[in-house]
Amino acid sequence: MDSYQHAPSQYEAPEVPNAFARYSKGLGIATIITALMGTVYIPFMLGGLAIILGILSRGSKATLCRTVKFGIVTAVIGLVINAGVVVVVAARVYSLFTVPEYRQLLNDTYEQMYDQTLDEALEELMGGF
Repeated sequence: MDSYQHAPSQYEAPEVPNAFARYSKGLGIATIITALMGTVYIPFMLGGLAIILGILSRGSKATLCRTVKFGIVTAVIGLVINAGVVVVVAARVYSLFTVPEYRQLLNDTYEQMYDQTLDEALEELMGGF
């Protein structure tokens, strides 16, 4: 017989993340990268998928492993960055058409490129409507 008494370990074995957890982490990182690249739709899809896979990877356990938490946090960060990029771009486009100085600069640039102002081109385009 074994004469050694083994004390119960106070440390649990580290959890091995399942495939959904690893995919969640990868998609979360990809969300940040694509958000910084300025794409609009891809980060929303990747971030949503990362969050869904992270939640599904939990299974019947009460807590999420660290890999899943990392994946969900990076997905949320990427979604926030992407939303910020969308808001900034929308504000800049709006100011191009509403601020007279920007509109004049846009008209001058358009005229240099196409030999007519943007206002003339839009009027010609909308003339049939």
